[in-house]
Amino acid sequence: MAEFNGSDGGASEFDAVRRENNSSSTRFLFSQACRAHLSGEVSKSTMLTRFIPMAMVYSLGALAVAAYNFPGGYNWRTQVISRLTSRFENPQFYLVGSIGIMSALLVSLPFGGYISQRLESCSGWLGGLAGRSFNLSLGSTLLSMTTQLLVMSPRSKVHNFFAYAGVGFFVIGMICCCLCAAKDRFGPSGQKRTFGHSLTVAWMGFTLLPLVALTAMASLVIMGQVVGIGWAEDLRQSFRTTMFWHLAFWEWFALTMAFTFAIISVVLLPSHVAIHREESVKG
Repeated sequence: MAEFNGSDGGASEFDAVRRENNSSSTRFLFSQACRAHLSGEVSKSTMLTRFIPMAMVYSLGALAVAAYNFPGGYNWRTQVISRLTSRFENPQFYLVGSIGIMSALLVSLPFGGYISQRLESCSGWLGGLAGRSFNLSLGSTLLSMTTQLLVMSPRSKVHNFFAYAGVGFFVIGMICCCLCAAKDRFGPSGQKRTFGHSLTVAWMGFTLLPLVALTAMASLVIMGQVVGIGWAEDLRQSFRTTMFWHLAFWEWFALTMAFTFAIISVVLLPSHVAIHREESVKG
């Protein structure tokens, strides 16, 4: 009987050790998966079939639900996105929009690292700056959403600060991508090209055209309202009656551009980092 109890105790002890080892292995695998997720060590197919579609469904789907149930109706041309996620202006469905956007930001975290790894073969510091800028953009927007939920004020300056910072960091990341593409395209004639012509054109177009449009509108304000130039003021007043003068339009435009930029970047960038780095060095 004593031998049986000893054997049973040994088996129980063995099972406990095995369970502990399994638990440790699970934690290790989970930490490795999180690190790979945050650093962008994912495949092109994973980005295109999982993360980007999930981000689009979470954000656009949640905002569509919040807009459909917005009190008095929602006009995307004149009403900013933050009204959909405000507890004061959309009290019944603000959490739907907020949680949807925050979920989209979390699943988008690999994007910065994914871009950075594929730009390093062209320029290490520009690639690193692009990746950090995209990550800071996602982090700032996440803080913007968090502060809107926590701050008991219908007009939070902290929320607006982080929201504008998120847009600014994303634009910096886009500019870094354009500079890398320009360096690769217009480098020495004998140097092997890493990026295709279509990617360079797409990056330049998506980055420069909105900046030129916004710069032109800002110039009209300065020349017409501040300096007092007649034709500039008349043109500014004509724009005031269109949707292009409202911040809400540019917010939705920026959201669409961000998703389009991400999709085009993942589709047209090299799939395998190491191979293209080696080829770049050999070239």
